[in-house]
Order: sequence, then structure tokens, then C-alpha cells
Amino acid sequence: MIDRYELAVATGTTEYYYEELRKEAQAQAVLTLEQVAQWLDVSTRTITRLVDRGELVGFHVGRALRFRRDDVLLYIDEKCIQKKSPLERVRFEAQKHPELVAAMIEMLSQALEEKA
Repeated sequence: MIDRYELAVATGTTEYYYEELRKEAQAQAVLTLEQVAQWLDVSTRTITRLVDRGELVGFHVGRALRFRRDDVLLYIDEKCIQKKSPLERVRFEAQKHPELVAAMIEMLSQALEEKA
């Protein structure tokens, strides 16, 4: 049986796939291990490995592993952006940190003025 991600890759619709994952995850603020695994179409063991490697942030409530929705969405966004061109990656980072972009523009403007 083909999973949702394999289908998205085969049909060239990974952007749509990731967007659907985002929409599904936005329904709840805190997600269980099983919910995250189901949305990402992977096993619960894969999710715990991602947590162990520091790729996905989770927290424990007693013995149960839980995830903040925003952390899962960030993980999805980061995986999605890895497949983009360098310019698209810069645009993605610029959206997350507009203050850095403003500082860089100011530095470039000053450098151009000094050359002129």
C-alpha cells in the first residue's frame, strides 16, 4: 500500500501534502505521539527517533510524549524548505526574521553609499 507522502512525491504534489499536514495539525495545540506519527505517515518509533536526534521537539507529561503543534509545523516547514532552491530558502528565512532582513538592507545601503 502506498502512503500519502509517496503518493505526493509520485504525483509532484508535495507542497499540497505539506499544506494539508499543516491544516490537520492546526486543529489542536498539543498532539500525542500517535497523532504526530499518523499525520506524518510514519511509525511512532520514527517520531521518537526524530526526538532523540533533536530534529523534532517534544515533551513528556508523565511517561507520555507530547508535541506542541507549532513545533510540528516548524519541523514540516523545515523539511519542506530543504527541497527548495537557495533563493526560496532565503525568502523562507526572511519571513521568519524580518528584523534581520531590515538590518542587512541597511548594511548594503551603507556599503553602496560608501562606494559612490
